[in-house]
Amino acid sequence: MNDSRARRFLVAYVPIAAGVWSTVGRSVVAMLLLAIAGFVAAQSLDGIDVLRDRGDALLVLRFASDIQLLRSDQTASRDRVRIVYRLVGQPVNGADGNRTTRRLGPRNGLPHMAIEDRGTPGADTREIVLAARAPLDIDVRAGRDRQSIVLRLKGLGASVRPSQAAVTGAIGETGDDGADTRFEIVLTVTTTGDQAPVIPGSLQGIRISRRPIERAGRPAVEWVAGDFASRAQAERVARSLTRFPNAVVRNAQAAARGAEAVERGTAAAARRVRPAPTGTQGPAADRSNERLAAGLLQRARASFEEQDYGTTLDLLDELLNLPPTAQHPEALELAGLARLRSGDPRRARIEFESYLETYPGNEGADRVRQHLATIDSATTTVAAAAAPVRERNGRSETTVSASASSTYYGGNGRYRSQDFEDSPISGLPVAAGEEVLTPDKSSQLISDVDLRWRDRNESRELGFVIRDSYLADFERSNRNRQRLSSAYLDYKSYENKFDLRLGRQSPRGGGVMGRFDGARLAWRGIPDWTLGVVAGQPADDLFQTRRDFVGASVDVDGIGPGLGAGVYVIRQSIDGATDRQAVGLEGRYLNGGVSVFSQIDYDLDFQRTNITSVQATWLRDEGTTFNALFDRRALTMLSLGNALAFIDPANPVLPSTLSDVLNGTTTEALRGSVAATTPYVSQASIGATRPFGEHWRASASLQSVETGAIPPIPGLAGFEQGRPASGRTLTSTLSLVGLNLLSRRDVNVITASHISGSTLSGLLISVNGSYSVGQNWQLEPTLQFYRDESTHGDTNERWTPGLRVTYRGWKHFSLESNLTWETGRAHRVDFNDQTRTTEESTRRIGYSLGLRYDL
Repeated sequence: MNDSRARRFLVAYVPIAAGVWSTVGRSVVAMLLLAIAGFVAAQSLDGIDVLRDRGDALLVLRFASDIQLLRSDQTASRDRVRIVYRLVGQPVNGADGNRTTRRLGPRNGLPHMAIEDRGTPGADTREIVLAARAPLDIDVRAGRDRQSIVLRLKGLGASVRPSQAAVTGAIGETGDDGADTRFEIVLTVTTTGDQAPVIPGSLQGIRISRRPIERAGRPAVEWVAGDFASRAQAERVARSLTRFPNAVVRNAQAAARGAEAVERGTAAAARRVRPAPTGTQGPAADRSNERLAAGLLQRARASFEEQDYGTTLDLLDELLNLPPTAQHPEALELAGLARLRSGDPRRARIEFESYLETYPGNEGADRVRQHLATIDSATTTVAAAAAPVRERNGRSETTVSASASSTYYGGNGRYRSQDFEDSPISGLPVAAGEEVLTPDKSSQLISDVDLRWRDRNESRELGFVIRDSYLADFERSNRNRQRLSSAYLDYKSYENKFDLRLGRQSPRGGGVMGRFDGARLAWRGIPDWTLGVVAGQPADDLFQTRRDFVGASVDVDGIGPGLGAGVYVIRQSIDGATDRQAVGLEGRYLNGGVSVFSQIDYDLDFQRTNITSVQATWLRDEGTTFNALFDRRALTMLSLGNALAFIDPANPVLPSTLSDVLNGTTTEALRGSVAATTPYVSQASIGATRPFGEHWRASASLQSVETGAIPPIPGLAGFEQGRPASGRTLTSTLSLVGLNLLSRRDVNVITASHISGSTLSGLLISVNGSYSVGQNWQLEPTLQFYRDESTHGDTNERWTPGLRVTYRGWKHFSLESNLTWETGRAHRVDFNDQTRTTEESTRRIGYSLGLRYDL
């Protein structure tokens, strides 16, 4: 392993190392343990797939490591969602975690939205923050594996391209794989002015959908129940519905394919402006609706000027579903123009006719009549210019998306003992080489690029993805580094039911534990079964060794209602010897808001488990969430290559390959040494979140973390006496989330955590806010207080206020900045003479400024 990579890994894993051992020497053992785990810990959100499941769009957030979904919140404006999750098996300092931002929009068939993955200030969790330019109806659920979260955008399925229909295995719920295997019940059809049907109690727990359609050229609404696995099941339910004697069972996939062409267009036309319900509106409500409608109309005009007609129509739908306001006439006219310019003159005509039917004497009526008179001769050249994809022969489409960002991180700090601060010379300039002053200065520029190319048709999809980043350290140039995180070709055959990925990629189960260079093939030719093979080399270097692996897996769905399981075998070699040889069992249960995942990884050569893990989350409809986790895993994955670390660094010739270590010993002896010196980390937690009132959410959790001991290693400097176990560290956390306290899109979080360990007790309190100023500015102030005390008598205390500002007012660019100020004091007791104490103080300032471009 080269020095720059070792330093990179060491820096990435310092927070974990500090929690495992109080002091870690510069031995090769520590370097390797930190390196391997740190390489994984730095990864989080890995990619986003945009799919379609009948009438809904799906965003599948894929992560580079195991995660657990904890809870989610959505603001009253419905254009901002916060999702909290945990990195399983990886202690993480949320406040210092890396940030990743991805943008989606018309090129994906969706409204403009930014999805940011970031650390949670003052917590050991991370969060996804989705900020959209239009209101969205979003349902958040766990994906079908331990590395994904699914966001269901209700009603936006018609916006997603047909070739992006969800396939079995892509999501945690049953997807549309093109086969006629799902059924639904059409309860009734209503037209404008009809009352909504009363849904009987016998349909409780079955999804009820309201789908706009056309009947005799006029808009109507179809009320549909369920997603049934068989026609017999659907017909049995339909026969019991005495309230709907004319209910009809039909194939859900066929109906969805027939409705896709008109679903989005009729959604707006199906509404007719209706009088406000009597007795439910008052002056205050009227004023509130007027303000809301005015804001929506202003945003719709801006999207229309940008030729983002999908976002325009989403905003106008939200406006026109309000009780009548002064903005309704202009909103109807603008909706017609948006449809006309997006190449949909038939539905534009419906919007204009709706205007004249509702407001025949309005001052804009003549202008609308002119739109109708010329609509037949209107062209769709504007739509062709704005289309996010290029059609070829009417059957193939190509999409290209790209983003690039560059962020400068700077900071300055200092440390002085209080003895010096209190002395008469404390105000004098600092002399060169003065030992009582320790500077802490950082100056780095981090740049990254993300490029995605896709070509799709009805039978196959071909894609290319590359993500690369570069860190330039202006203070320590030897820390400059480049990280190619992804560079792969993707091929999916919808007809032959297989996926093939070649290149550098993230693991997707099957026993692969880190990024690798190689190939992965999955075949889904048998319903509910997925057969997979994988082969490649780990992306991180291990000295001068050569490592490669091959594995196979079988995954089955439908074992029972919501029940699935998978098994895998994997063998990794190092310099011709067996490095790791393991079998694994993965299980899952997904039913509505309940998700349970489990994994056991057992190494056949070491005859020990690497991982034993089970997690469960229950998301209830009223917003209450429960979660639990137990995870026990080796601090570093058991492998023969770990033996390269257990060499005395005083040896004049350090080994670089496995052959160098095998001189004078055997592989069995090396495995025994690795097994004896690899500690396990055990993590367990329980938590719950419950809403109360209109604006508040309260959550509580209890977490336990414990790291095993390392026995003595004779001849290895710093480890002759081994390392004791860390002891159990308990962290109890209470959080209070306030939504929409000052506006329709603000989020406020107060968190208090108490940490209790065998040698230390601490308290962390943080206050975080997120506020929108106008449409384009986002302000996020933070304040943290931390205090701890050791059993020896040492104390630490620090205050850290901060402010993050984001501007997204440009079409392709966004600007992000962050400023933090930390001031702290510490009391140190001399270990050998407790009557001698030292007072210390610290002051640090950190700042960043970044510019991001999205195509």
